Amino acid sequence: MAAGATALLLARVPPPSPELSPAEIAEIEGEVLAVVEARFDALRDLDMDQVLQGAHPEQLSWAAQGRILNSFEYRDGMHAWADGKESWRGDWVETQV
Repeated sequence: MAAGATALLLARVPPPSPELSPAEIAEIEGEVLAVVEARFDALRDLDMDQVLQGAHPEQLSWAAQGRILNSFEYRDGMHAWADGKESWRGDWVETQV
């Protein structure tokens, strides 16, 4: 009886999804890098509205300097960081998706 129930259960489990092809992986990696590069461009332009566009207005947690910041602390901190700067020229040290 137990073997029959197990076989029935296994028959109902959908097959695993196929592995992603190298082209699909490359497409996803490209999309991720495009989003992150757009954020870096916004940081370089000190466009905090654009930088914060992807941040949830109320449900964001961000780790910075050993602290966990909520949405409001993060937004206020980003605006304070940009305040008085004319530009920022940061860039990637290393990227890997």
